[in-house]
Amino acid sequence: MLRFLALLLLTCPAAAQTLTGTVTDGSSPLPGASVVLLQNGRVAVGTAADADGVYRIDTRAGGTYRLTASFVGFGTFETEVELIAGQAQTLDIALDPRALPSDEVVVAAGRPVELAPVTVSNLTAAELEALPQSADLPVLLATQPGVTFSSEGGSGIGYTSLRLRGFDQRRVAVSINGVPQNDPEDLGVFWLNFYDLRGSVTDVQVQRGAASAAYGQSAIAGAVNVAVDPFRPQPYAFAEVGYGTFDTRKATFEANTGLLTTDAWGGRWAGYLRVSRTQTDGYRRGAWVEADRIFGGVTRYGERSRVTLLAFGGPQRDGLAYVGIPKAANDGPVDDGYGGMTDRRSNYSEAFGEEERFNQPQVYLHHDLTLADDLDLNQTLFWVKGSGYFDFDATFRSADYLRLPSGFVPDSLRGADLFTSAPGTSVFFRATVDQNQVGWMPRLTRGMDWGSVTVGGEARLHRSLRWGRIQEAVGIPDRLVGSDNDVRVYSFRGEKAVASGFASALARPSDLLAVQYETRLTW
Repeated sequence: MLRFLALLLLTCPAAAQTLTGTVTDGSSPLPGASVVLLQNGRVAVGTAADADGVYRIDTRAGGTYRLTASFVGFGTFETEVELIAGQAQTLDIALDPRALPSDEVVVAAGRPVELAPVTVSNLTAAELEALPQSADLPVLLATQPGVTFSSEGGSGIGYTSLRLRGFDQRRVAVSINGVPQNDPEDLGVFWLNFYDLRGSVTDVQVQRGAASAAYGQSAIAGAVNVAVDPFRPQPYAFAEVGYGTFDTRKATFEANTGLLTTDAWGGRWAGYLRVSRTQTDGYRRGAWVEADRIFGGVTRYGERSRVTLLAFGGPQRDGLAYVGIPKAANDGPVDDGYGGMTDRRSNYSEAFGEEERFNQPQVYLHHDLTLADDLDLNQTLFWVKGSGYFDFDATFRSADYLRLPSGFVPDSLRGADLFTSAPGTSVFFRATVDQNQVGWMPRLTRGMDWGSVTVGGEARLHRSLRWGRIQEAVGIPDRLVGSDNDVRVYSFRGEKAVASGFASALARPSDLLAVQYETRLTW
């Protein structure tokens, strides 16, 4: 009887709540617009508007939800809705035809300027929620037009890279809340260093084509700007664990204080914390990843200003997998030419235990101030610290590269790899990096009857120390090997100072026409 009653309880439907309405740009419907209900910061249910812009959401549980609506090229609409059991309700939504959201909880410093006459698409937090939870951002961004990705380990976790319109990452300006993520020395982007940021992401904007001058000199192919603003008006906390293929494991804890009002500290406050750990063996053998992440922040809302402090980072270890395989190995094992066989999951680095350890914490201080009804000041101070090393097999390097003493190999073979010049010799090499970057990015925006004008600047200082040594070896003099001797094969310091200013004017002669002028001077 108890089992029968339980079955009845499970199968008897609760009274449904229905929410319907239309999504328009104020006059015309927006077919395909995304409408999502969130509860406790998580997606409860969502849908897309039909050809007439009409949406319908049915949910079994009443209560208070956060509704978000979005459409490419328009700002995100957010509001709270109270659904009452057994009642049908209507809510019509008009989206603002802008690329930037303007809700109170959005970091205004998230994007340098408004973009109108350019090809822009937004991937919202709700859309990110529906995609694979452990995949890195390039995998998710590949759902957008013109974007492709590759994964060295084959699992979408670890070293992934992105191409935009065929250009590699050195020609794509990547930023988080406007803070540049391209390495100042080689302009590369290492997505693994800010893995698992997605739980804090408001949206990701992808701009295709020659990017806004505000994004800097690397924005040749376009720009990818990740807007991070994890604070929510309602408190919540949750923990989740997941398991997937290739022994992928992930555990996450996330909490938000909600909006707090206190006379002692003045204004309204909110706090956020997210901690996660991800482990995977990777698709390719030996392409494992262990990543620990922590993201925290606090924000204060004043009457005319907002101050936000964000910090994130965490140590990571991963098995390297940067060498590819022959194309023929996709169809089955092939002879690798060294007496073994290679298949599509083979990884050269596995045999030599090549791995990396790295940590790159970042700290941002955002300040948004409304000076007048049509005048806003936004500025960001930031600090980025990166340190770690990677170990790799250097037997394919030459005696010249390793600075081995004269006479170790014949002079005629000093430029050849050690496989050729010194058979039986093996070298395991450690390459280290230690770098710091600080910067300040102010911006002033003035609204006009015909559009807006933005002026801003950037000041950055980057310093680094890179060095390498022979960590382990066979057939190499002991005095040249190991941390005890600390004989460095190379050691050099790098410095880059950047100063720039830009101006942008956006005019809207009509609802169907936008004209944008930009200029930038960089030193």
